Amino acid sequence: SRRIIITLVSLFAVVALLAIGVVASGARFFTVMTPSMGQTAPVGTLVVTLPQNGYQVGEIVTYERNGRSYTHRIISAIADGSFVTKGDLNAAADPLPVAQDQIVGRAVWLAPGLGWLWQGLPWLVLGGLQAGAAQE
Repeated sequence: SRRIIITLVSLFAVVALLAIGVVASGARFFTVMTPSMGQTAPVGTLVVTLPQNGYQVGEIVTYERNGRSYTHRIISAIADGSFVTKGDLNAAADPLPVAQDQIVGRAVWLAPGLGWLWQGLPWLVLGGLQAGAAQE
């Protein structure tokens, strides 16, 4: 029993340190909630982004506008430094250009299905803590 507790505490500490390192690097996590990116990032995909100094045509980026996050592909650059984006499944480009300061980061990892786990993680942790407390 004591060995299990030490193992769980150690595992939690390692995960916490990794999470701190990832967040300190500027990484942000998003869950795809609409089908606009098609098979590239289907609904439920976990998107991990990292900020960078410049962005290129063809890259998948997450940007924020009016309190919402969008993960789309850059399809062209505009002379003023902004970009035209589009979901892979969408027939037309997004209606408004995306300014550099609206971009949160470039997608560095797309994990289909893991977005649902990410969304439910706080509830899973709380449930685990409650179940552990109930056993004592």
